[in-house]
Formats: sequence, structure tokens, C-alpha cells
Amino acid sequence: MDTAEAIACLIKGYDLTKAEMKSIMRQIMLGGVPDVQIGGFLVALGMKGETILEISAAVEVLRELVSEVPIEDNNLIDI
Repeated sequence: MDTAEAIACLIKGYDLTKAEMKSIMRQIMLGGVPDVQIGGFLVALGMKGETILEISAAVEVLRELVSEVPIEDNNLIDI
């Protein structure tokens, strides 16, 4: 599924499957989707209302693509 198809589904009020959401998120995170389509996708998703499945699928992709940051000092504080 491409972004335009996903936007059309969301506008119609359909929920995305886990596989569809992961595919779209992977395309977005790897830079394969223009900014205007990302905006349209996020607006359509927000207007429809995100499901737990859609959110968890997006999180899975983010976790798959995360880059580990090497830390040499153990004396760190996250503020």
C-alpha cells in the first residue's frame, strides 16, 4: 500500500491493518514519502482516530529503525 492509498482509506474512516501501517511508517521513516503526503497522512489518521493497533505498529517500526548511541561515560543524567 502506498501513502495515497492509505490516506484514501483513512479519509473513508477505515482502520489500517498492522501490515499496512508498518509499511507506510517504514516508507515515511526511510525518506520515501514527500512532506506534503506525510502531513496528509497524519491529518487523516488524526481525524479518523488512531487505533491501538495502528499506534503499536508505528512504534514497532520506530524501534526497528532506531540507531544506538554509543555512550562512553556512565555518569549521565537525563533531564
